Amino acid sequence: YVKDIWKIEETFADYIGTDLNGSGTAIQPALQYAKQQKEGIMSILYLDAKGKVLFSAGEDYFYEPLILNSYIEELNNGKERVIGNLTGNLMPYDKYVIPVLYGIRNQGELSGMVAAFVDAEKLAYNMPNINLYRSFLLLDRDGMIVCSSKFKDHIKNQSSLTDNTGVAKALSGSVEKTVKEKSVFDDSTNISVDYPISEFGWAIKISSPLGRVQSFHTFLAIQSFSLLIATFILAILVHVLWVKKFLKSTFAVKLAATRIMEGDYSARTDIRSEDDIGLIATAFDKMAESVERWTAAKTLLFTNISHELKTPVNVIYASVQLIESYRHSRDLTLETYQNKVSRQMKIIRQNCYRIMRLTSNLIDIGRHDSGFLKPKMENYDIVKLVRDISLSVERYVEAKEIELIFHSELESQIMACDPDMIERILLNLISNAVKFTDRNGMITVSIEDDQDKIILSVQDTGIGIPQDKLQSIFERFKQVDDPYHLNRDGSGIGLSLVNAFVDAHGGTITVVSEESKGTTFQISFPIRVLGNSPANKQEGPISKMPLVSPPNSVNRINIEFSDIYSLYDEEMMQEDAWKGEAS
Repeated sequence: YVKDIWKIEETFADYIGTDLNGSGTAIQPALQYAKQQKEGIMSILYLDAKGKVLFSAGEDYFYEPLILNSYIEELNNGKERVIGNLTGNLMPYDKYVIPVLYGIRNQGELSGMVAAFVDAEKLAYNMPNINLYRSFLLLDRDGMIVCSSKFKDHIKNQSSLTDNTGVAKALSGSVEKTVKEKSVFDDSTNISVDYPISEFGWAIKISSPLGRVQSFHTFLAIQSFSLLIATFILAILVHVLWVKKFLKSTFAVKLAATRIMEGDYSARTDIRSEDDIGLIATAFDKMAESVERWTAAKTLLFTNISHELKTPVNVIYASVQLIESYRHSRDLTLETYQNKVSRQMKIIRQNCYRIMRLTSNLIDIGRHDSGFLKPKMENYDIVKLVRDISLSVERYVEAKEIELIFHSELESQIMACDPDMIERILLNLISNAVKFTDRNGMITVSIEDDQDKIILSVQDTGIGIPQDKLQSIFERFKQVDDPYHLNRDGSGIGLSLVNAFVDAHGGTITVVSEESKGTTFQISFPIRVLGNSPANKQEGPISKMPLVSPPNSVNRINIEFSDIYSLYDEEMMQEDAWKGEAS
């Protein structure tokens, strides 16, 4: 507020220049304009260097030369601007004013001055709002109260506060903090801070009743202590609840683990929380589910293996008994005896194939699980390999009155593969297709080119696979549980082994099926060639080994197709057995 008044005076001084003896026609309006620029200016004077009033605007009762003499002396001593002390009883009005002066200089010498008398009460309006329980004092250089939070009651008939230690130190330019100080208004004890306004030479005193400050701090201490106690109690409750929940969850995990150890693999924790215990419980439940699934698979394995072994062993045993009965029969001619024994030997051989197929699959599955199922890769013409394998089983398929077709988009394609695994894959897929395809059906083996891949497909027109079973057919020991699939023998590991062989080649296998229309197995093999042999040529020896060894191929076909022809042979065996018993 005071700086604004100094700015108004400076602007006026710049306007009039140094014309102290002018006519006043321009000065008086300028002085009147300056008075109107700030509310609270009671009067504004334009004086010469000795303090003589040249022009004035407002009430002239405010001017008293003796009052301004000390301030004029300060201006003469080099100060540019000065604010005086509180002044009162100099007018017929009940007003207290504060003189604010600005020096006008010409070549460094004081040539005049502007003095504004400011209403002290208006100055109080510019003070900040102070809390009801605090007092605010603005003190001039003489220690007189210019304005306070109790202005009307204490501005009049006051005495200087320079005898107050805090006020004296603040007027001398230092900050003073007092814990116990007697109030300047009454006998109460205050806590106060005295702060200097160095630019004016004035001071500010802010005080609060010590009792109220102590009460407030006591309240804060009690509030903080109460909050601490409440927090502590809440922490204990949270801890108790967490421990209770933790113990409950831990007990649930322990109980589920105990039940699993006792053989109940259906045990679960049933904890669904998102905290660490919940994550552990979820992992435990998944582990228990996996254990239950593999236990069921193991049980199914034993059941299937027992059935798969029992059936051919029983057939072999029955054939041996029949041969024994033929040997002791006196009614059979040598030729008849030889024919019957030959038939039973075929049955024994066929069921030996079934046992060999099962044991071979189990060994390969074990090698795959142990990481020892490695393909023996060499460069082969995959088109010729697949064609030879398909043609080698043609008479077996046609014996079931099913048409087998081979089709290839390529004449030749050299790629690295294991011919034994490729043969096992094809024989397994074709034998499955024969199992589930009725008479007059069709099985198509095809090869297609897909840029850097070879697509091998086996398609049949059989009974198909239900859509909800397609995702599980490659799982070990899984067989489609459906009335259409009854009376089809199998251990449930054939397709799992096919998947393992395909994976060993870095390929993928997919299946598409529609019930009553057929199934298509599609295998994608990456085209890779060992050494420097080009993938698109077939000149020169590809391998020292023949692509398909006829005797070995026949044995493998007999082994892989043993399930298909065993039913017929068993019927024939049973027929011979009935005839033997009748005779």
